Amino acid sequence: MRTFGLAAAGLISILTGCEPSPVSAPAPARDEPAAPRDQIDNPQYQSWARFPKGTTVIHRSVTRTDGTEGETVTTTTYTLVEMTPERTVVEVQNSTRRYDGLETRNPPAKYTHPRRIAGPPGGTPAESKDEGEEKLLVSGREYHTRWHKTKDRNEAGEVFAQVWSSAEVPGSLVKSVMRTPAVGKTTVTELVEVRSP
Repeated sequence: MRTFGLAAAGLISILTGCEPSPVSAPAPARDEPAAPRDQIDNPQYQSWARFPKGTTVIHRSVTRTDGTEGETVTTTTYTLVEMTPERTVVEVQNSTRRYDGLETRNPPAKYTHPRRIAGPPGGTPAESKDEGEEKLLVSGREYHTRWHKTKDRNEAGEVFAQVWSSAEVPGSLVKSVMRTPAVGKTTVTELVEVRSP
């Protein structure tokens, strides 16, 4: 479960517009303060600010491990509860049914997306070469999406991910697939529904 937790944490940072903590980056020397980073528009603020307060997005994540029949299903509901010219606040509610049948419902948490955030170190990151466009059908509605593939590593080995996003969806996530071959684990997250108030 720790592997999934780390992968999920990485996905949460994408969804929430939070800046992930640099785990492996060395700390700057004490006599060399870190260079200030330019402020950029926060994609998550921009995405949610296009929709009215009360908009709700539901995603479902299914995690399976090779050679087993069980699956863990997590349903996540995002609701836009506050919007100002400087920030949006999104309430997130998770409920999980584990492979062994145990069900849990986490208390809601709120995530703030400021209008501006610190840009990536060193300026604009290079664009992924492994990307494209695709139309996905969700609950009878077709979304025009852009997808990109990434590769990372954690204590379980390499993690491969493909993410589909669309400006038509608050938070932008339409689908993601994360695969950790060393432990035979795959997590598929898909958009279920977008509700307007």
